[in-house]
Amino acid sequence: MKKGKIAITEAQISDIDTSVFPTERSKNGKNIKKSLKLGKTKTDLSGNEVTRGRAAVEDAVEEQGFRINDDGDIEADEPIVQVVTEVADFFTVDEEYVVTQSTKKTFVFDLLERSSGTPVRSVTLDLESFIEGNPDAGYWLAGVYNRDEDANSANAYGEDNVFNDEEIGDILRNSDKNRIGVKFVFENSEVKMLITESGYVQVYRPSDYDTLQFKRLLDEVILPHAYVS
Repeated sequence: MKKGKIAITEAQISDIDTSVFPTERSKNGKNIKKSLKLGKTKTDLSGNEVTRGRAAVEDAVEEQGFRINDDGDIEADEPIVQVVTEVADFFTVDEEYVVTQSTKKTFVFDLLERSSGTPVRSVTLDLESFIEGNPDAGYWLAGVYNRDEDANSANAYGEDNVFNDEEIGDILRNSDKNRIGVKFVFENSEVKMLITESGYVQVYRPSDYDTLQFKRLLDEVILPHAYVS
């Protein structure tokens, strides 16, 4: 994994009891389940460990049914209930944090909290703190919001550093930001990535970034600017 939304937890891998899954309940006349399973733990040469896992939740979605009658007219029919399954990959670091693959997959946090008995809390990333702490980085994207102008939100893109733009650089610097695109060197490689206020981050380059590299990047570069609101 090289992208995901971050949450803080003090849960140990040994605390996570996957035997409680699957859970099951009824909705719209269908039985739906939730499940979470852990995979292998990997360790790099520095002793960094991550445990991969996968979670899934089912939902019984009711949709309007239609049919074509003998005259070719399209008529409403009985509602159709379909069971749809949403799957998410994640990794967790003992007594520190968990990363689920997107902001739409936060059900992972709920299932981990249930199976470990330990709170799992989404983080917010302080983008101003990151920018102040990384003045030599290149910023190719700035997403701003809460502006008292006709355009109260916008995304600005550039090649090197959008904050140095003669026309809008000062506006971007002085506006609230919900996302930044950044380029910098980490472990002798140029990293190009997206960082969002909501706690989602994604590495675009290097393209072959693995989970252990991503974990070290989070530890050293991203998490110092994280907080739980």
